[in-house]
Amino acid sequence: MRKISVLCIGNICRSPMAEAMLRMGVPHATVRSAGLQAVVGAKADATACTLMLERGFDLTGHRGQQFLYDAHRDSDLILVMDETQKALLEKNHAQLRGRVFRLGHFGNTDIFDPYKMSYSSFVECLALIEAGVNEWKNKLQQLT
Repeated sequence: MRKISVLCIGNICRSPMAEAMLRMGVPHATVRSAGLQAVVGAKADATACTLMLERGFDLTGHRGQQFLYDAHRDSDLILVMDETQKALLEKNHAQLRGRVFRLGHFGNTDIFDPYKMSYSSFVECLALIEAGVNEWKNKLQQLT
């Protein structure tokens, strides 16, 4: 896998956290993130930044970006947070079928959006993201 895209809704909570972890875990790949209804130009959520900094990841430079097909059509793997996002992408961009998977695919898990939720909700969400990233990292290592 040379190019990996990570998508969520706003591109300020889940996908930036997953992007940072995947960059570290899959260093040979180019990893980028975007939102299906992005808060374009917005900084990553403050709670997401705090939790990630505690784990050694700095999200302060992140800015929300809108998913644009042309910017992501060359991705070898597109990771989304839930089945609804997967279905939407495959419906609107049939060319992406076979490359779109949930981040929680191997655990059969949708990753809920913690936006405007409690700190503990962010912690729970991040644990799901971490599990998904680790599963994909292991799978991708098997393929190389």
